[in-house]
Amino acid sequence: LKGRGVEVVLERGDILFMPMSWFHHVHSVGAENVSLNWWFYDSGLLFEPSKVLWPLSPPSLVEFSRHVEYFIAEQLGPINVGRFVAWWLGRGPGPLDSLLLDRWRLMRNYVLQRLALLPGEAGRSVLAMLDPLRWRDLAISPAPPKALQGLQDEHHVQGLLEGLSELSMGLFRCSMTGQAFRALGRAIDEIPREKLRMFLECSEELLVLLRDHTDWKGEGEKSEAQVPPKGAFLFNREEAKRAPLAISRGLGDLCDLAVASRVVVTTVDNGFFANWLQVLDARLFAGEAAAVEPAWVLTGNEREFNYGEAGDDVFAGLFEAPTPEPASASATGVCTEPHMVRNRQNLLLVNVFRGRFLQGPWAKSRRRLYSDAAKNIFWPCKAALTARDEALASVHRAPGAPLIGVHKRVDNPGTARMQLAQVMVCTAAYIRAVKTLAARRAGSAAAAEAAVVVLATDDEGAVAAFREAFGGRLVFRGEAKRCAGGIDPQSRLPIEVHGQSGKRLTIADARDCLIDALLLAACDAFVHADSNVTIAAGIMNPDTEAVHVRDLVPDAQAAGEW
Repeated sequence: LKGRGVEVVLERGDILFMPMSWFHHVHSVGAENVSLNWWFYDSGLLFEPSKVLWPLSPPSLVEFSRHVEYFIAEQLGPINVGRFVAWWLGRGPGPLDSLLLDRWRLMRNYVLQRLALLPGEAGRSVLAMLDPLRWRDLAISPAPPKALQGLQDEHHVQGLLEGLSELSMGLFRCSMTGQAFRALGRAIDEIPREKLRMFLECSEELLVLLRDHTDWKGEGEKSEAQVPPKGAFLFNREEAKRAPLAISRGLGDLCDLAVASRVVVTTVDNGFFANWLQVLDARLFAGEAAAVEPAWVLTGNEREFNYGEAGDDVFAGLFEAPTPEPASASATGVCTEPHMVRNRQNLLLVNVFRGRFLQGPWAKSRRRLYSDAAKNIFWPCKAALTARDEALASVHRAPGAPLIGVHKRVDNPGTARMQLAQVMVCTAAYIRAVKTLAARRAGSAAAAEAAVVVLATDDEGAVAAFREAFGGRLVFRGEAKRCAGGIDPQSRLPIEVHGQSGKRLTIADARDCLIDALLLAACDAFVHADSNVTIAAGIMNPDTEAVHVRDLVPDAQAAGEW
């Protein structure tokens, strides 16, 4: 049948058998009819690899070769499969565009790598069945490939693709699946280049953190002398090896988000700024014309995100938001279903990894990307802006004196667990860090001594210590709720202002969180640990200097032992 087709009409009771992945087209010729399909998988190569029988039977080899063609078609488009195979076999030219040629080379190398892993002559046999003539007369209307649009040599697409591949296959010794390459190929088409590069850079940093904080050998493989102290590793081997797949799935979710016309962002039962970052992440990766709607109406069942009573709209109480544009409607008058966002896709904004967001060589560029997105979704209410301005005006600032911010979380097992180091440093270390940063920012010793310090904290003990250290140069909001931290002796749960079981907060408490971030963003520089508040402040003002407390005070002592 090579190079030609066969047409057949099936009557009642007829069965037509077609080998795996043969081109075919079916349509009905009668007013009413029913057809049934049965699918037979000879090898199970895609579905149950553990049950494959070696050596592969001839039908299995054919099936495998069709799967390779299908993968190429998904990556490069069906019209390019024949051209790609011909180029691969040295029978035709590749694309003239250098970036597309890089993509073809990456595809070829990936498939060759997978075929080389097959036992015996299986890989060579599959390769021999990739015949470009099978695709010669395929009738498809050509369209300009999206991957060409807006690409420049400086975007380094090949580097992005190879970087993620090397990280997953080398660093974690787990193979990059076809699904991951399909997600990456689609992401190149759907996600703007700068945003995609930022996502992959953040993913690379996350994988490096995992590499350095994972018990790769496992406790059972170490001698007693090799067993690290308790808490030395944050992750086990299996947890870490799931990360590349989570990243590739995240890419697929981002592609769906990028093409959605309407996006609804639900709440996560976590702190205020965890939800703020979730909305911002959605706004950044959604299309510019998409309507992004934060669904922050409380149900009354929240434990942490409980800033009000059931039915209260927390977002409307804090931000001046435009009315969402009506969703597009189909010809039948049915509104388009919204794309639902229920989590953050950038894993560098999550849990212990978040402290890295404000650090590293790419921190400045990603802060600016998120800052531009924030301007399109977050307009703080007048009450929050007024409170910020009044707090800053409460202390006289001498000419040339730097404005230094500091965010000090209350100390308890919960806040310690969210630090990459798994401990909170003591208040004295924060005070030393502020003085060090003020001296670095000031032009003279006198200016450093005159520095005005903005304290954002939920730790009531920190207020007294900072007052003693900085006196009348300290800016803080006395009306914000604070607590002593530690562990409740009865419930054995961490003590803090937010997220206490059975204690509902108010919109005013959420506003205090927002004002703290606005105050930090107004500073020339601020000291931080690993927290969502300081990530938000660094995004609100991408030009302010953000310095981790441990970078300023490497010998900082822990505040508590949990």
